[in-house]
Amino acid sequence: MQRDGRWVHYHPDPYAGQPWNSNFIHQCLYKLSESGEPVNWRADRQPGQTLLAAGLKDTAALVNKPWQRTVGHYSHADMGSREIDGHRVTSSLASAVIDCDVVKTDLTRAASDHLPKVTTLDLSRLR
Repeated sequence: MQRDGRWVHYHPDPYAGQPWNSNFIHQCLYKLSESGEPVNWRADRQPGQTLLAAGLKDTAALVNKPWQRTVGHYSHADMGSREIDGHRVTSSLASAVIDCDVVKTDLTRAASDHLPKVTTLDLSRLR
């Protein structure tokens, strides 16, 4: 949420401007054309909006961390660079979040097609 009250998503829509890929089917909202082809696809933000409405906050957004991809570094990645891994905290824990970062090393890149995130908390900030 911007200071003026406008809603802006922290993560950009990774599918905007991408050609359709059937792997998007479980991550996108779309309409079907008359011929049955997906058109007008966009990221399905409902799961994240549900978590936010339930009071869970994205730790990277809490510390205003610049966008960092967590997938899309494998040579077979055909869905583009996306930040789909993250941490959420309750409102009561939000004040303790002091950092959130993606671990980008040769080892983490070799271990998985998803890079791990680390959230740092300062529990002394809790009241």
